[in-house]
Amino acid sequence: MLAQRNLARERYLYDQKVSARVDLERAQAEAAVANAEMRRAEVAAGAAKVTRDGRGVVVSSPIAGRVTSENVVLGAFVQPEAELFRVADPSKIQIEAAVSAGDAQRLAPGDRAIVELPDGRTIEATVRAVTPGLAGDTRAATAVIDVAGALQPGLAVRVRLRPSRGDTGTAIVVPEDAIQTLDGRDIVFVRTRQGFRAQAVTVGRRSAGRIEVVDGLATGQQVATRAPSCSRPSSPKARARRNRP
Repeated sequence: MLAQRNLARERYLYDQKVSARVDLERAQAEAAVANAEMRRAEVAAGAAKVTRDGRGVVVSSPIAGRVTSENVVLGAFVQPEAELFRVADPSKIQIEAAVSAGDAQRLAPGDRAIVELPDGRTIEATVRAVTPGLAGDTRAATAVIDVAGALQPGLAVRVRLRPSRGDTGTAIVVPEDAIQTLDGRDIVFVRTRQGFRAQAVTVGRRSAGRIEVVDGLATGQQVATRAPSCSRPSSPKARARRNRP
């Protein structure tokens, strides 16, 4: 270690009455600081499971899983706090869902959730926790959800939550694309035997790409998920359903 070599040299020079005592004391202080830094690094390396095998440094992951990203180049110098690799265990993936302040108050640990995957499949899940505060930019809370199944880290999914608190809702829920605006009114296009017709509705809360319709629709009615075209009467449709928290 450089600090120890400097200390040994200054001690020799002081003993030979070549250098002043202040130079020896300065070298002693620098060596003490270097020793403290070395001990701190050894403790940090032990906590991070970094060891030496005689040929180099072995970095071990604290969890079992697969390497999903690599942020280091062989031979490069890195800082102690640098992230070298990112490891994920597909069987222990959690989902962080943004929920409104009102919905967050109705959620509790253990509530059921349905995760909708991009390919159309669904997975049962459970709410583990809800953040007590709201994000500064979105003003939304975060629901942390445990998934019973393997998911790819970073995958974008849609979550349907089943709150256990609050009153049971009776509003009908439709996809957000089903609500259109006509002459300043909210409408949906309801499917009839003659085709689609516009029907005024009263909307309520919005969440996760869905909107509550509190008045104007009946359970089971089919609505278009976008404004139907006269040349394409077979526009995609959705069936209105009751919102059951």
